[in-house]
Amino acid sequence: MPPRKLNPVIDRDLEAITLKCLEKNPAKRYQSAGELADDLERFQQGKPVSATHPTRWQRLKKWAWREPVKAGLAACVLVLLFVLLVGGTVSNTLLGVALQQAKDAAEEADQKRAEANKHAADAKRLAREADEGKKKANDLAGIQTKLALVAANERQRADDLANILSRRVLRKLQKENDPFNDLDNLVKHAALSEELLRRKPLDEVKLDLADTYENLYHLHLQRQEIKEAAAALEKCILLQEQLKDKYPLLLLEVALNSIDLGTAYGRLGIPEKEMASDKRALKVLQDLRARGLNNPPSWRPWARPTSSLAWTIAGSRAIPKKPSNTTRKRFASLRS
Repeated sequence: MPPRKLNPVIDRDLEAITLKCLEKNPAKRYQSAGELADDLERFQQGKPVSATHPTRWQRLKKWAWREPVKAGLAACVLVLLFVLLVGGTVSNTLLGVALQQAKDAAEEADQKRAEANKHAADAKRLAREADEGKKKANDLAGIQTKLALVAANERQRADDLANILSRRVLRKLQKENDPFNDLDNLVKHAALSEELLRRKPLDEVKLDLADTYENLYHLHLQRQEIKEAAAALEKCILLQEQLKDKYPLLLLEVALNSIDLGTAYGRLGIPEKEMASDKRALKVLQDLRARGLNNPPSWRPWARPTSSLAWTIAGSRAIPKKPSNTTRKRFASLRS
């Protein structure tokens, strides 16, 4: 037992010298009396001594050697505490990982549930839109049926006027003093008018060229050349539609010519174009009623003569300032 435990007043260096003298291992003791005397003399002089105090580890080993049972129990307790500490740390770590995985799984499940709900809502919305689209399609089908009936009625009402106009134009073309009663002359005139239109894109030129194509339509129709007649009338309507916004009175001609064109396509066995022509005629007639233009004019004051514009290219004669007889008579028939 260390002396200081019996008497704490004893100096530590003196205790170290005493313990070194009492070491059980002879190698750790003073090897001679002189070494002991030197250490005691240094102690008296207040100098450091060669004997050292045992460390805690040395004390622990000595205690374990003296008390092997208690040391073994203490070691077991320490090992058990270490195992519990390590095991607790590992278990806490594993538990934290498991909790995090469970949390991630729950979040993923919530996300998938939200996506499933969103898909279900989208499916319901698409189904609702499909039902609405089907309903609109049925409504449109009903409207188209009504429009077809209205177009048929309008076509029947306007067909008589178109036939009258056609017969009167044909009678005028059959006169011997009319320079355009021949198909070849009309084709030549159309070519010259197209060349003039490329040079000078004037409204007057377009109006005269439209008249020429309409005359070609009637001549081809008279010769039972339905395909050529439809092509000529299509060009006539195209030119008239280019001018209808500037000259609203042309809407009546577009409507009547569209009805004739639908008849021609019907004779050719092209129902799609026939229906398109009838729809165009119906739309133009409705536009006419909306504008209050129910009565055609006697003649167009802005139209140039059908027979003189093309010949101007060849230098035959100058452009007259008044409408030609053909144009005037044609629109006079509209009034009658």
